[in-house]
Amino acid sequence: MQNKFKIYNFEFGTIKNQSEEIKIEMEATQFDVDSVEEIKQVYKFDRPEVLPLKDIKESDTSYTLVFEKIGEIKNLIEIKKEEYPVKLAIAQRILEQDILHQYEEDIYFSLNPSTIYYYPMQTVKYTYVANHNMPKGTNTNLERYRACVVSILSGIAYEKCLNSPEDVKKKGNELIKEIYNQNSRAELLAFLRQSNNFMTYDYIGRRISEKKKIKNKYRIILATVGVLGIVGAGLLVSQFSKQENNISRAYESQLNERDNLIEANEAFHAEEYERAITLYESANYDPELLAEQLIEEEEYQLAFNVNESSLENIIQTLYDREQKERLLTLEAPEGVSEETTRKLENEKVVMDGDNSQRLNVLNFLNDENTAERLAMVYIEENDLASAEQIQEQYPENESIAEAIEQAQLIQQRAEIESSIEGLEEELEGVGDEDQEQRDNIQDTINELRTELENLPGVEADQEESSD
Repeated sequence: MQNKFKIYNFEFGTIKNQSEEIKIEMEATQFDVDSVEEIKQVYKFDRPEVLPLKDIKESDTSYTLVFEKIGEIKNLIEIKKEEYPVKLAIAQRILEQDILHQYEEDIYFSLNPSTIYYYPMQTVKYTYVANHNMPKGTNTNLERYRACVVSILSGIAYEKCLNSPEDVKKKGNELIKEIYNQNSRAELLAFLRQSNNFMTYDYIGRRISEKKKIKNKYRIILATVGVLGIVGAGLLVSQFSKQENNISRAYESQLNERDNLIEANEAFHAEEYERAITLYESANYDPELLAEQLIEEEEYQLAFNVNESSLENIIQTLYDREQKERLLTLEAPEGVSEETTRKLENEKVVMDGDNSQRLNVLNFLNDENTAERLAMVYIEENDLASAEQIQEQYPENESIAEAIEQAQLIQQRAEIESSIEGLEEELEGVGDEDQEQRDNIQDTINELRTELENLPGVEADQEESSD
């Protein structure tokens, strides 16, 4: 059976949205690169806001970026089917993340909704990232933020919102016009938050109106029963009452869930995280996505409490943000599995344990991510024998293999440089009368220098770590 997929267009190519991955295909003529590796370098970061890049495929005419699809996220084009409070919440989240100011100017993030993925009410994930050698737009960040927000709230195509704002203003309501009048991202965010409060009030009003409709419908049925007569009245009222109760309960449940999401959203923004968690849980919000949001806000313990499987994401994020010492304060919540508890204990040892404790972890490794981090610690301490022991257990792990290879090159380079230095000192002690001996020493030095020059390159971060 074929996987269902949808295709979306954006200014530089097409997006194919599949069940487990997302493909962005662009014509190769838009790129000024010599190889796929140059494109991969742009994605050499690990940020929770960006979907993981799985692969880049190259043909004679195009490049295709393949991203991993996480959870139940949806393409942002589909948000037009959502209720207005959901649209406002996602637009607000994009402005809060402010992805356009998180990186150096040379890095470009697409804000075209077709390249963005979301899950109500807080999760936003980006895909297309570019540098000066890849296709990118020229509009200002504020212009792009305005266009993205207007497109989300109105359903008007992003390209039109970006390139023809005056035309969009004429078609849009007062809210849309005011969005274009905001002079900064901060002003736009403040304006949306005010709009969010208004929409919450309006939403409650519509809920009351819907309840009145149900009551009126019930009155009409009762009047009909009076016409039909007493005999059929009991049966009809009973049947309708059951149906009405079922509809009412289902409707109440749906409304309560939405109300809880709105209230949870507000509590989350107010940094009332524990209250927000309770509300999200009552609305059946995905715990995996909630944990991701908490990790973004550096609420690591709460994320762990919400979703046991978020531990690896928490640990990797702590390393990426250079906050790994906070790992020591992390505690396993009640009810987590023994395997998860052991992983946390092992990770604390890897980060801050002594040699005997690390040896115990090494001897009982059963988690590849933990193994990778332990291998890096051994490499930093120049204990290549222990790192190679880990590599034997995980021979397919490219990160471990590359790190060991780099460490071996650094070690080999250091040994050759030390030999050259010793021979140069020896050469200085040999008199001019021993020309043959001087020539022999110089020949050896030249051979070693040639060997040194022919060694593969060593990455800068590895060289720095060996200093």
